[in-house]
Amino acid sequence: PFQKGLASPIAFRGVGKAKAKLRRRPRRRNASNRRFGTKEMRPRNVGYDGFPRDMAEEPPEASTRTSEEGDACGRLEEPLLDRTEVGEVHVETPNLKQGFAMLYVARFLSAWGERMWEFGIALLLYQLRPQTLLLPSVFGLVDSATISVFGSVVGSWMDKVSVWNCFLSSVAFQNAMVLLSGGLIFILLQMSHNLSHLMFVLLTSLAILCGAGSSLGSVGSKICLEKKLARALTRSDSRALTKLNAGLRRIDLSCKIIAPGVAGLLLTHGGPKICVLFIVTWNVAMWFPEILCIHCLLKKEEYSYVVDECKPRAHHTHSNSGHFENYMEAWKIYFSQDICKAALSLALLFYTVLSFGSVMVPYLYSRGMTEATLGLYRGVGAAFGILATLSLSPMTHKLGLFWTGTIGVYMQLVCLLIGVVGVLLGMGAVVSTHLLVVGVVLSRWGLWTFDMVVTQLIQEKVEKENLSAVSGAQNSLQNVLQLCFYLTSSVLSHPSQFW
Repeated sequence: PFQKGLASPIAFRGVGKAKAKLRRRPRRRNASNRRFGTKEMRPRNVGYDGFPRDMAEEPPEASTRTSEEGDACGRLEEPLLDRTEVGEVHVETPNLKQGFAMLYVARFLSAWGERMWEFGIALLLYQLRPQTLLLPSVFGLVDSATISVFGSVVGSWMDKVSVWNCFLSSVAFQNAMVLLSGGLIFILLQMSHNLSHLMFVLLTSLAILCGAGSSLGSVGSKICLEKKLARALTRSDSRALTKLNAGLRRIDLSCKIIAPGVAGLLLTHGGPKICVLFIVTWNVAMWFPEILCIHCLLKKEEYSYVVDECKPRAHHTHSNSGHFENYMEAWKIYFSQDICKAALSLALLFYTVLSFGSVMVPYLYSRGMTEATLGLYRGVGAAFGILATLSLSPMTHKLGLFWTGTIGVYMQLVCLLIGVVGVLLGMGAVVSTHLLVVGVVLSRWGLWTFDMVVTQLIQEKVEKENLSAVSGAQNSLQNVLQLCFYLTSSVLSHPSQFW
């Protein structure tokens, strides 16, 4: 090229090709100068091309020049790359291992108690009136309705207080409601035969309301831990945030598999009283170490930026307004977001019978499937969910969030269609039933992949001062559709009406 009179190798390759290469990632000239994509990570005496540069000769506007302008030596100046658009560039962050570990421990302590309680309360209510499913059904409706109505209000309130007060209040409220509900159920189990009908109805109603209140507190603590603190700790770094989200979801799914089994063993071998005492004791006893983990994270000097990242709103438009104004404010913020359509599509997935829930499991049992087989399939389905948490990070690194989420939701659709084929082609009761279950089991990978991608999009795209409001509205919408599902299944309740 130089023999033909060209000025430099850059000119030989062509400006268009050079610009395309610069858009992909910054060039690295040696092992010590790695990814100088942001000014904070680049040593002051090193240029964007990795070569030493005299600071006296570097113009003050060098960081904003484009590749077309070049520099005084004829070299093309690489532009500053936007961290949110180019996944290869990372903000300078401290060692995140300790921070991740604190969040993991706090999430495990919380998730174990939540999963035992949500599994145990339905069975404990059933123990009060074994001849009917009315009490567990009423609890399911009240629980979904409570989060549907108050979830967005809680999210809007959380954006207006500090993250420490928010987390402390949510966990304290959640555990207090578990203590009250569990205590009332223990009293009912102990004295149900000596209580009048009116007193039984009153205490049972209070136990159900307190149980639904604990779910509302759980929503608040998960928003603080999984949304606000996760985003603040990673400084919205896409790759680190993906790893953290996958780890938190893996813990939750693992507790979803194991914790109900422990509660079932306690209920079978120890009886309902021992079971409720153990669950309540666990939730109350783990309250202190759970908040201790978050307190140490916020007070650690290495992560002092987390508090600044989670600052509440500076301007409160409705600080003195009632619940209705806060409710409407949260929904206005939610529908004004760019990720609203993706979040709506995730919420619509909650309106379905094709999951191992309270409708499909009895239907499969009526078709002749044994309890052991149902338990095995459900465990395999949860294992596919854990597999999704392991494959999320490499997929987003290679394909990005958009294509990872698209592949996940289409894989879920394809797997569910496999389950429907047996019914459409009339393959017989046994074959069609097992095809349905296999399709639902395989679809768990796509479902949880899509769920985690949408969760990360909310974390990255929503302004930090509105993150809790949007997350609360998302939880409310999901529970609204789940409530509609319960109402529909109550009307079409016969197993022959499943399809």
